[in-house]
Amino acid sequence: MIITPIEQEILNYLKDNPGVSKADVVRHMRDNQKASKMTVFDYLGELESKNMIYSKKKRPNSQSYMMYVNDDNRILFILLELDKFKQAYSLLLQKTKEAMDKKDYSESAKALGLTGPDRSKWSLEDINKYYEFEMSKLDEFERAILESSDQEKHALEEQYFKKYGDNIGFLLFSPVRLFYTVVDIIFYLSMLRWPNQIKDEKVLSQIYSITYHKIAEIQLQLSKFIESTIIFDPERVIVQGRKFPPEVLSVIIAVYEMSGISEIENVINSLRTLNEDIKELTLLRF
Repeated sequence: MIITPIEQEILNYLKDNPGVSKADVVRHMRDNQKASKMTVFDYLGELESKNMIYSKKKRPNSQSYMMYVNDDNRILFILLELDKFKQAYSLLLQKTKEAMDKKDYSESAKALGLTGPDRSKWSLEDINKYYEFEMSKLDEFERAILESSDQEKHALEEQYFKKYGDNIGFLLFSPVRLFYTVVDIIFYLSMLRWPNQIKDEKVLSQIYSITYHKIAEIQLQLSKFIESTIIFDPERVIVQGRKFPPEVLSVIIAVYEMSGISEIENVINSLRTLNEDIKELTLLRF
């Protein structure tokens, strides 16, 4: 079962505005040029039949109905939270790309003997030189993180930011680490929790279908981001991002926040919500 973009929009609206009327939903969709009145009614009926939303009268003798999402529906919960993650992650990738594009490579190009500061004109040799340069700083960064206590990490956050905040490797690998984190959470939920919580195999299959379809959409966003950077070989980015230890997550958050990339907060909030059922596994180290 796949949720259409119009259904997703309706669900998001009802989640943010519980108790609105059908007329309110129609108005919202028409004002945003999403769908006509009849189309909205059709989708509302479809969502009700899927047990994702429900309506109830304002008063016993009222002809007006209030609309709500069904918070007990596990499919809906996962769907909405993953969609929140997807939207926040998309903005995070956009801001990360902007930060990379603003970076001045003049000093590094001069120190390393590269062709020039314009990375789009670098040769393969230039790229490899710069990659090794960035990786040497990241290796130092990882060692510092792994050898520090939680208290020391917090005290050194500003120092880490000044030293690694504009590190291209860090800006490239951090989104990959975040992507693998949400994939790990969904994997553990699907293996350790959902089969015990949901005995209906049809419903369980629907949850698997929806969640991994959404993961595929998020992966496509990441793939486009990596391709747009034209600086490192994608294979290197993906492998190194996966190698980032979980302990690095707290510093990733700090560096993004001090860079003014506030979108990291919504990404982290979604990860925390999705992780709630398996928090004892300590997948999130922040």
